Amino acid sequence: MAKAKILFVDDDSVYLRAMLEGLGDEYDVQVASDGNEALFAIDKEMPDICFLDYDMPGVDGRDCLAMIRGMSGGETVKVVFVTGERKVGKVVDVMNFKPSIYMTKPVTVDDIKKTIAELGV
Repeated sequence: MAKAKILFVDDDSVYLRAMLEGLGDEYDVQVASDGNEALFAIDKEMPDICFLDYDMPGVDGRDCLAMIRGMSGGETVKVVFVTGERKVGKVVDVMNFKPSIYMTKPVTVDDIKKTIAELGV
C-alpha cells in the first residue's frame, strides 16, 4: 500500500525537521519553507494532506491556501492550518477557504498523527 503524501509548510526549520524525523517512516513527507515552495511542490505532486503555517514571509498561509484551492485538483487536498495565530478575525478569514482543521501551536508529532487519522488519510 502506498504511503500517504503529506506536505508540511512552515518557515520554522526545527519544526519541519521534527516532522520529517517523526513521520518519515510512516508517510511520504515533503517540506516547504514558504508558500512559494509549497505551490511548486503541489504543482509537481498533489499531496493527500497539507499542514500549512499561517504566518510566513512572502506568500502567507492564507494566500497559499487560496492558490491551492484554485489549482486543478486543489479542492480535494485536505489542508490543516497549524499556527500560533489566535486572533478571531484572522481565524474567521481563513475559514472562508475551508481548511479541514485549524490547529494552534505548539503541536507534536503525536498531535499530527492524531489529526491524520481523524481526517482518514
